[in-house]
Formats: sequence, structure tokens, C-alpha cells
Amino acid sequence: MANYVHTLSVPERGGDKRRQFAARAGRAALVLAFAALLAGRAEAAPGLQKKHRHGEPAKRAAAEKPPSGPLTIIVSIGSQHVSLYADGAFVARGPVSTGVPGHPTPRGVFTVIQKDRYHHSNIYSGAPMPYMQRITWSGVAIHQGVLPGHPASHGCIRTSNEFALRLWGITKLGVRVIVARHDLAPAPIANPHLFVPRSEPAPELKPEPAVMRVLAPPAIIVPAIERVPADPTDSNNPLELKGPDTPGTPAAEPAGPAPIDAAKAGADAAMLADAPRKSGTVSVFVSRKTNRLYVRYSNQPLFDLPVEIHDPDRPLGTHVFTALDLDKDGKNMRWSVVTIPTEVAAPRAEVRRSGGKSRHEREVEAPEQRVSVSAGEALNRVVMPKEVIERVSEMMTPGASLIISDQPMSGETGRDTDFIILTH
Repeated sequence: MANYVHTLSVPERGGDKRRQFAARAGRAALVLAFAALLAGRAEAAPGLQKKHRHGEPAKRAAAEKPPSGPLTIIVSIGSQHVSLYADGAFVARGPVSTGVPGHPTPRGVFTVIQKDRYHHSNIYSGAPMPYMQRITWSGVAIHQGVLPGHPASHGCIRTSNEFALRLWGITKLGVRVIVARHDLAPAPIANPHLFVPRSEPAPELKPEPAVMRVLAPPAIIVPAIERVPADPTDSNNPLELKGPDTPGTPAAEPAGPAPIDAAKAGADAAMLADAPRKSGTVSVFVSRKTNRLYVRYSNQPLFDLPVEIHDPDRPLGTHVFTALDLDKDGKNMRWSVVTIPTEVAAPRAEVRRSGGKSRHEREVEAPEQRVSVSAGEALNRVVMPKEVIERVSEMMTPGASLIISDQPMSGETGRDTDFIILTH
């Protein structure tokens, strides 16, 4: 091309003006072609920038419209996934890294009891744990962390920066968290034994000796915290608070959570002097282990009393029923249920070592939403006193819950927590 241009640009001695004109036209054409090439690259640049902007989780999370309805977070240890549901419908999924065999992540029913955007571990040299959402006072939380593709934490639930940020912008204190061996999903359920809202006041429940206990707030106990040496092979944002509570030894009458520091103990002491809250969410728990029914309101105990269970020697399973919203006629409540299967042997977690697959994992389809037959059977076997049904129905709002389980409540259940039920 260079020789051709040179030939055109230097006309022969005595040549006519037509050759000179052709040379100028050739140079102009080359200039225009080069300019068009540059323009094409410039037009492609905004598309590349747009793609890069879409990869910025902070901007996308800020612009995302929060889902409506009660939220449920379900963590699957087997598949190393966390799934978010709103109003009983699947919203999103992200990868996690849960506890190693020596420090397993507890399985069961929890709620978010504390949020801290810039949390640092008070055990392991202030290790950063961004977007921390605590589910037990003894040291288990969901937070942003390194994801090697397999269980690697000391009990916490690490998730990606993008998913941790997304959850942070959506959740509030009290959001239900279920940790199970396999993928689970809430399913719609209708049963005549589920609570129905009522507008007129219910008759006052009068405590009877040795029958029903109206519970006072538990005393604040500040136990010593055991500092466990850090694992030199796991320096990626661990959260390891080992209090005196043993996960496998739940208490029938919890004395309250173990405050993690003096600030938490002081806050609990201050709340003891506060007036009872005027609004909140009601939670009911039926335990086959203790053969009692417990009621909490705004995460504070109201009362508990014996409950009748048909065929009490046969297991009920563990079922979490959540009130979603009033139906179209405004008289009945829509409900969903998550049934946690009872299993004997724990499966090995799926190992993903390739990394960088968060997008693929988020696009995995949610598990099928099917109601377990045992959920309806458990409802039919529990006989609640009429007075309890009337009083709970009066307090019914979206987000209210009923938990039926063979297990007792965990000793983690205390002030400012909903019922915590360990299933292993």
C-alpha cells in the first residue's frame, strides 16, 4: 500500500492534471477509511463500559427494587448455596462457604439478630467481615468472605461480595434464616389449623398454676468467652466466638443469649427497663420434646403452656410456617411452609474448585416448591387450646410464624431473638 500511495503521490514528469487529481483522491480515500475504523472502535467503547458498569455490584444493588413480602433465607450446606425468597417466591441465589467438619455451621431455624456493615472479628485480630448479619450470639453469621468452592469457614456462612451486598440492602432484623443439608424451598399451604386474623379483641388469658406460665424477661448472664486459637490455614474472615453454650445441648428454659461483649450486655440491661413494645410480630413454637407451646411477640416471651399432640411417640418433623399476606377477600391469611427433612447421614458438600462461577450459580433453578405431606399431618396432630388460637389470631400480621418440631428450643433463644431451633 505504501508503494502504491507513493506512486500516486509523485506523478511522472510532464504528466497531466488527471493523474494529480487521482493521487489526491486516493489519499483522501485512505484517510476516510482510517477515520471510519477509529469511529467504529469509538462506538464499541460505550458498550464495553456499559458491560463493566453492570459488573459493579454496589451500583446495581442500589438501583435494585427490594422484593415485597416476608423474606426467607435458606442456606444449603450440601450444594454450598444461599437462596433468597420473598412472599414465598424465589428471588436470587448465590454461592457460600460454610463450616469445615471440625467447626460445622449449625443447622436449624434462625433469624437475623444483628447487622453490622463494617464488622471486625473480636477474636481473630480484628479480621474484617463486611456486611455481617448475625444469626446466633455465640458467633455464627452471614458475611462477605473468600469462597474457595467448598466448606472452609469456622462455622460462619461466607458469601460473595455481590450477594452479601445484595442481601444487606434488602434484609432487616428478624428475617428468617434456615440452614439445612439440602436445597429447600417454601411452598404454599392451606390448612384449617393455621391461624386466621381476627379484628375483635381476644379474651384475656388467665394464668393457671402449674398449667400456664407468663414469662418474665430472662436475666442477663454474661458468661466468659473462650478464645479459640486461629487456624493458620484459614485467615479469610473467620468469625469464631465459642461461648459456653453447646449447640447439641439445648435448654428447656433458656436463660438468654450469651452477650458477645460489654456493649451488648449494657444494651440488654437498658432494654429491661423499656416499656413493652406496642407493635411487632408474633411467633409460636410447638415442641414435641417438651410437649409445650411457646409464644413470643416482638422477640420477647409472652407465655408457654402444655399442648396436646396426638400419637406423641411418633415424630412430627420440623416445619416452619410463615404468614405471607391477607388473601383477596381480606379474611384469610396466605401461608407458606418449609419442611426440614430428618436425615441420618450427612452428604458430602459439592466441591467447586474452578472459581469465578457466581453468575452461573446464581442462575441455577430454585428447588421445586412442594408441600411435604408431613407438614399438614403435623398441623393436624397438634391440638391448641381455643384461648391460645384466639389470642394469637388477634396478633396476626404478615411475617408471623408457627414452628412445629420434635426438637426443643435452643439455649440460644433469648432476649431479642426469635425461636432458635437446632435440627442436628
